[in-house]
Amino acid sequence: MSKIYYITQYFDIKSDKALGGILIRKKQIELFKKNGLDLIIVMPDFSGSKVRVEDNIIYVPFFYQKQICDILERTGLWPDQFYDFSLKALKYLQSSVTKDDIIFCVTGGTLETIILGSKLKTITGCKFYINFQDPINHTSVHGRYVDNSIRVKRDHLENKYIKNVDIIFTSSDTFRENLINKYHFLSADNVINSYFGYVKEVPLVEKDSKDSKNITLMYSGVYGQHQQPEKFCKIFSALENRYTLYFLGNHSQYEPIQKYLNDYEFVDFMPHDTFLKWVQHNIDIGFVSLTSDYLSACVPSKIYEYINLNLPIIGFLPESDAKELVNKNGFGRIFNYNDETGFADFVKNELDNQFIEKCRVNIIAQREQWSMEHTFHDILKFFENNNR
Repeated sequence: MSKIYYITQYFDIKSDKALGGILIRKKQIELFKKNGLDLIIVMPDFSGSKVRVEDNIIYVPFFYQKQICDILERTGLWPDQFYDFSLKALKYLQSSVTKDDIIFCVTGGTLETIILGSKLKTITGCKFYINFQDPINHTSVHGRYVDNSIRVKRDHLENKYIKNVDIIFTSSDTFRENLINKYHFLSADNVINSYFGYVKEVPLVEKDSKDSKNITLMYSGVYGQHQQPEKFCKIFSALENRYTLYFLGNHSQYEPIQKYLNDYEFVDFMPHDTFLKWVQHNIDIGFVSLTSDYLSACVPSKIYEYINLNLPIIGFLPESDAKELVNKNGFGRIFNYNDETGFADFVKNELDNQFIEKCRVNIIAQREQWSMEHTFHDILKFFENNNR
């Protein structure tokens, strides 16, 4: 049986303090191993001075000083700020990878794993697969860029390094269509969408019907300009005081939300298992927010987590798979990120116990199909069928 080289960005594989894309990568690795596939993990090593191998994980040291590497990428002198990892990993792997092996490159926005996979394909003739968790930073999505920063755009680099790919897996149909439209060498045959799903199913907790005057809502995730969770603070502060809002995660460095610290409940980051149990017993509704059309290519992982926890989902998103997933299935109510008035009217007139119960019924009916045990099944079958 051939080997699968799982090329990933760095993450602490032993830590229980993980969110989003890291949880997804951990689950993918677990499912590969559970299905008996011969998996070798390759990732950058920020602390070592030479390549080390532990438990089928190859840690590759590389040069990385953030300010210098950012400038090299921004000016186009390097194709990626982690480019030195690509070169050092290539030097180590090119003599051991064979034409029968599969290189599976996972990216959450950077190019270093894809550069490595592309070069290994050229040298060894191996199979070259890419798993896009998010678009490559500073490339276009349906002609839009994430911001107007002065820097070298990266579509030409994306084009260069995915040109000899065999299969691409995306996490949204929007992004799949974007890639097929951008590059003539891609088609519906070699770009496959597979939504992620939640990583660890929790037993459902029977929740009592709640008084509409005692509804608890939660934002959990990244605090930044692309999420703008302060929008929820602003809207709810103008409404009658019949809700309790919780904000989980690392908010301390995000200036726009600091003025609300005394008005709502702010909870520090907690390990994933602790988070699941805490939310089950304390929260009725989950917030989600993305505030850019560019991010229509992304389905926030917290949507799957809320489905797992049987939480109705409300908030702001661009027109996207993510918005349709929630609204079409009756899992909650998502508004366009510019429609604060519509969201406020909904909260004032429709957000009550009856709405919550209706959403819970819809979520329970489909909950199982949004587990990664289910959503990753087709990808695993694809590997099994192409790994003989």
